[in-house]
Parts: sequence; structure tokens; C-alpha cells
Amino acid sequence: MDTVTKELFDIFGKYHFDSKAALNMEAKEALCLFLKKLKKTKSRKSYQGSSEYMFYLHYLMIMRRGLIEKNYLIVCNELGSLIYRFSPTETRIKLIIIELLEDYLKG
Repeated sequence: MDTVTKELFDIFGKYHFDSKAALNMEAKEALCLFLKKLKKTKSRKSYQGSSEYMFYLHYLMIMRRGLIEKNYLIVCNELGSLIYRFSPTETRIKLIIIELLEDYLKG
């Protein structure tokens, strides 16, 4: 994990699916901070190809479901899993994460 990815991960790393429900709104705030910082990062156009090229979509689908249900702990958990396997600064991933979080974290 590169330094930028580690810094982004550390924003929400303590929130996960089995955290106390009382932390849900804190997790939302962490996601808002993550979004703000992700927007400021430089995009990386290249990526490491593998047989799991499209697997990041799996994480994004679960994140979307969590956002719809306002379960921000699940979103943090899945975002952490995604970041562990794929760099959030890759353009193909970064733009989707930004759009997804912006759509559901308004207000």
C-alpha cells in the first residue's frame, strides 16, 4: 500500500461492519473526509492488470447498498477491502468512488 493510499485508509480504518451502531454517524463523517481528500489526490492512469481486473465492482455494489441503507459502517468496511486490493487513485476506480459517495453523502 503506497503512502497516499495508507493516508486515505487511515481516515476510516477503525470503522467496520461489526463496530457499534453508535459509530455509524462518525463513519459517515469519515467517509465525507475521505471523499474530500480523495478528490485532492493525483489520479494514476496506469494500473496493475490481473485476472481480477473488474473485481472492484463487487465492493462498489456492496458500498452502494450500504449507502442506500445509510449503513456507513458497511461502506467503510467495503471501501477498506477495496483499497487493500486496488489503489483508490487509479482513475478507473477513483472517479466511480467519488461519484458514488457524492451521490449518497449529500446533506
